[in-house]
Amino acid sequence: MNKILYAVYVGVLVIFLQSCAIESMDSLVRKPDYDFASIKKVAVLDFNDTTTTPGSGALVSELFEENLLKAGYIVIDHNELTKLLNSKNLSKEVFLSKRNIIDLKNEAGIDAVITGIITKAISEQYLYHAELTSFVAAQAELNCQLISTSNYDVLWSGSSSYDAMNLQTAFEYMTGSIIKRMVRDIHLTKK
Repeated sequence: MNKILYAVYVGVLVIFLQSCAIESMDSLVRKPDYDFASIKKVAVLDFNDTTTTPGSGALVSELFEENLLKAGYIVIDHNELTKLLNSKNLSKEVFLSKRNIIDLKNEAGIDAVITGIITKAISEQYLYHAELTSFVAAQAELNCQLISTSNYDVLWSGSSSYDAMNLQTAFEYMTGSIIKRMVRDIHLTKK
């Protein structure tokens, strides 16, 4: 009977922990005295992957797009952005030059570009008991920037780190947190 109660207890604990994410770092800096309300249309470039997790950059970029749409921004379709880059024979790295970023304002009406890098994406399995299901613990970190297409200024820079039960959850919390903070900063400049 004790094994069954123990299994139920650990099962409930695992389910509870899967719904939790722990923010361990949130560093955000914005350009003072900038009118962030002027930013209406945004492009999100694929974030750079970590070497341990291929595809993590594309996933985080999609999550940024979703959160920006929820916050009321116009987000250029990722396929449209890719076509634009390909039409100019540009890689993301070459695209990030000042001249190319400013061209986006003229050609596509984009006010700002978000870019970044996944600095950590670690997922490990831990077994608590040989008879019980294992769970996944994950750590993720990212750095990002909001760059003006008008003058190539970095308007906003942020980094975040989360520990969660899986990478998807960690990435979701990080991107949501950063966009909420960015929106809050924008509202602060309206006052």
